[in-house]
Amino acid sequence: MAIAAMGLIGGSVTGCTSNGSQSTGGRSCLLGTWDLDFVASAEANSTADTTTGNHTIIFDDDTVIVQVDVSSSVKTVVEGVEATVDQSIKGSAEQRYSVHGSELNYGEVVWTKGSGTTTVAKGGETTTDEQDFTPTPDTTAEMGCESDKLILTSTPESDVTAGIATVEQIFTRR
Repeated sequence: MAIAAMGLIGGSVTGCTSNGSQSTGGRSCLLGTWDLDFVASAEANSTADTTTGNHTIIFDDDTVIVQVDVSSSVKTVVEGVEATVDQSIKGSAEQRYSVHGSELNYGEVVWTKGSGTTTVAKGGETTTDEQDFTPTPDTTAEMGCESDKLILTSTPESDVTAGIATVEQIFTRR
């Protein structure tokens, strides 16, 4: 996925349950509006993360809308070297999705607007990637949800952040 950070989600909650029971196709528990819990997500990823702003995802029967206005700074290891990744994203998009077991598959992009910048400083070098806010079709995330908690796990696919380990994002139902 490019700058969108849309499919970064999965983890310790397996499958997709709603009110304690298995949902049909895993889709019904996704329906509704979810806000990213920056603190819980940072703790789950064990990084020094400073994030401000809002990241909301809204699932209906076959599309998901993402609304992002976020600035973050993460200290991590990229290709065995300590690095700082700074990201600023402001945009929104609508994309089709499907669910197969515990896999959330993002499909065709319906519309998108916005932009973002990712800067990686590692080994005395700094790389900056400026892009339109564009979700990538055919992206898959492991997912789990229980009533008011949604966890998505995936690996960033940006050329700049390709060396970063799997990311877990934790959302709460609005």
